[in-house]
Amino acid sequence: MGLVDGMFGKWNPGMISMARLDIDLRAGADDAESARKLSEALFRKSPKVETNAFEVADATIRWGYSERTQGSIESSALKMQRTDSGWRMVFKGGTFNQNWLRKLEIVNMVVLCEKTGLVFEKAELKQGAGTVDFSGLRLEGGERPRLDGIAKVRNLNLEGIIPPALKTFV
Repeated sequence: MGLVDGMFGKWNPGMISMARLDIDLRAGADDAESARKLSEALFRKSPKVETNAFEVADATIRWGYSERTQGSIESSALKMQRTDSGWRMVFKGGTFNQNWLRKLEIVNMVVLCEKTGLVFEKAELKQGAGTVDFSGLRLEGGERPRLDGIAKVRNLNLEGIIPPALKTFV
């Protein structure tokens, strides 16, 4: 950093490194206008500070309101890079949880976050010998988020996934 950086023109701090990030995300919005404002806040560029890259050693991100919609990425290394249309986020290590998918180890997850929603460019998870891959999945943002894509689940142990009430049937 130079002596007058930030005093004249736009300040570019380069890669911003954080030891820990713990955040709860809001899923959906009350109406289309609220969804638009949330999107603008995420993609706004400051006229005085140019932030293009973040690195987090230990990131925990949670979302969802109900048992069906709750999910998280816990204790993952995160690198974020600004793109022309949004942010590219790369997660390595840590665990992924969403609804019935619990305690999956993140092998490699690359998420493109744009104004229209999220695209999982890569989503490779594992649990023991089992794997889950939902690369290519799209989550459209807005008032009521919409999911589109295919999850490939292979050799995943169902013991920890099935609710106790259904275990006698499966």
